[in-house]
Amino acid sequence: MDAEMLFAQLDKNTGEFPEDVLNDAIDQRELIVPLLLEELRCAAADPAALLSKGGSYIRHIYAMYLLAQFREAAAYPWLVDFVATPGEIVMDLTGNVVTEDLGRMLASLCHGDTVPIKRLIEDPEVNEWVRSAALDALLVLFGEGQLDRDAIVDYLEELFLLKVERKPNYLWSAMVNAACDLFPGELENEIRQAYDRDLVDPNDVSFPEVEEILKMGKESALEDTLKYQKGLIGNVIDEIGWWACFRKSEEEDSPDMDLFGYEDDYYLPAVKTVVRQGPKIGRNDPCPCGSGKKFKKCCLDRDRLLH
Repeated sequence: MDAEMLFAQLDKNTGEFPEDVLNDAIDQRELIVPLLLEELRCAAADPAALLSKGGSYIRHIYAMYLLAQFREAAAYPWLVDFVATPGEIVMDLTGNVVTEDLGRMLASLCHGDTVPIKRLIEDPEVNEWVRSAALDALLVLFGEGQLDRDAIVDYLEELFLLKVERKPNYLWSAMVNAACDLFPGELENEIRQAYDRDLVDPNDVSFPEVEEILKMGKESALEDTLKYQKGLIGNVIDEIGWWACFRKSEEEDSPDMDLFGYEDDYYLPAVKTVVRQGPKIGRNDPCPCGSGKKFKKCCLDRDRLLH
């Protein structure tokens, strides 16, 4: 099957994961990359046009993952432009892809150029979840040994003091989380001031939780971060083959649905509802759903989006 035919088969979700098509696309990488780049370019140029394609349209998502897997540098500016679209449209079109993997995508495509990532973080017009994911990209690069810890901490200090608007949004919580991942010792005063000014939602991360990280010490905190940090985007089969939208239920009359809506959490894996009967689960504790991720990187983030 030629690249054009493969590309055409990736437009809609049918309720079944197109593993063979994606494997063939990977095998024909040189031929399909231009088509994937054009898909992403069109998404960046007119995101609203994607909404008219229906809720089952998914090719832009495949393009994002495949291009990140290929480390295709030409995709970087198009992805940045797409996710920089103001408002909620990016979330409508990608949903939890942003909170789960956008940071890893940006890190996979940037090839050391963090200027566009920082532009996303600092732009108040960009969706707060996108800004937070861009910040996470810097942590991914740290985990990959491509960014120095102290350089990121210095940048976080600039964000706390100068480069982020002083009004509450999730980015402030993400900044505190990032500081904790890197050990917040140098930023303790800035973090405390952010809480004093009610910029950080303590339901996301509380100051006592920050103090717990401080007690851990720098070496233990960094070791913990690296233990749970997901790296660059890998094979698309492994990355998304488990999504629930590819397990069409018998009751489902049609796959033409909103794949990325938050209300039904449709494409996230099925997990048991966890009823907390003991102490509060810490942000850095393993998630009780059994995913192997930290709580803050798993059900905690999903709960924020769904409620």
